[in-house]
Amino acid sequence: MERLKLAISKARDTAAQGRLEQSASPTGGESPSSSAANPSWQSGPKPRAWALPVLPVLLGLAAVVAYWAMSANPEAKQAGAAPEQQVAMVASSPQPVEPAPPAEAVSATAVNTSEPAVAAVAAEPAKPLLPLKDQVEAAVETWRQAWSKRDMKTYLGAYSEAFTPQAGMSRADWTASRYRNVGGRKSIDVQISDLQIEALGDDQARAHFLQDYTSGSTREKQLPKTLDLVRNADEQWRIVGEWQGDPPPFAGSE
Repeated sequence: MERLKLAISKARDTAAQGRLEQSASPTGGESPSSSAANPSWQSGPKPRAWALPVLPVLLGLAAVVAYWAMSANPEAKQAGAAPEQQVAMVASSPQPVEPAPPAEAVSATAVNTSEPAVAAVAAEPAKPLLPLKDQVEAAVETWRQAWSKRDMKTYLGAYSEAFTPQAGMSRADWTASRYRNVGGRKSIDVQISDLQIEALGDDQARAHFLQDYTSGSTREKQLPKTLDLVRNADEQWRIVGEWQGDPPPFAGSE
């Protein structure tokens, strides 16, 4: 760029000098009287009439030199460009590309970034079921406590849908009588003793025990009682038969 400016400056100086010499010549516009008064032009140096035609050639040569200099030095070319061109040149210049990581590193990263919670999740072992005898005893105890607390929902829930009341009573009449005799009392206390469990299969059992019942002035002591129970699909034991004294054959399944 500096060379281009220097060449243009020289061309301008040469052109100015040529114009000055031409103006001093007889054809430059001076009057004959001035020429006669100053005849020195005849004996002085000849005017440089070639200066004006040579000026375009010098300018073209200077442009060629400047182009060659910028081609040889890309940094100078980029520095001499306009700000908009510099931005475009920087944007279009190739950017360094980082090499891709090796396959082993990618695999290791994939393994390390996996969620540890998924691998750590393990199915909790199912709780072992109690022995049949213990399960039936727990069901009888739930029934006893619900009766003593007059908790009608839990008390009636201890009976199976297949439960059939004694003396030919319908299930609806039996339910109504239990609401009167259990829910309608102020206090009830039921205790059992001498509990014996008789397994009649994997899902059937019979419970024998002695029952003590107290509610107000009503008291029953050592009343023999039997409950027939079956295990439903939810692994819950439910009452299907209830008797005082000697029971009949097993009431059946749910």
